[in-house]
Amino acid sequence: MTYRQSSYDPLAATVQGKPLRPFNWVQWTGVALFVVGVALFLAQLAGAAGLPAFAAFRKAPGVFPMLIGQLLVYSRREELPRLDTEEQRAKNRKAIALTTLVVAAVLTAAAFISLKGA
Repeated sequence: MTYRQSSYDPLAATVQGKPLRPFNWVQWTGVALFVVGVALFLAQLAGAAGLPAFAAFRKAPGVFPMLIGQLLVYSRREELPRLDTEEQRAKNRKAIALTTLVVAAVLTAAAFISLKGA
């Protein structure tokens, strides 16, 4: 779609699929960065908890490697199926019905607990 078409929306979000498998080297670099970020984050928590061996990691920015790693893992995405097929519409109807039932059950339980005074 080009910008000259009347239905062109430059701010429209595109729906993307899961990461493509098998991973390429960029995605594996992202996995490694994510693991390093998790290790730094856990070391930061251990340092904040007062463990002397991890005192140097109290200010370690563990979130940034996790974010960059996540971006690298999601750099290649699967193509999504077309939404206008009857099979996909049936899957969507099932998912919406299941979600509606779960939400209704949770809200009913929450109302029951709230009104009971527990």
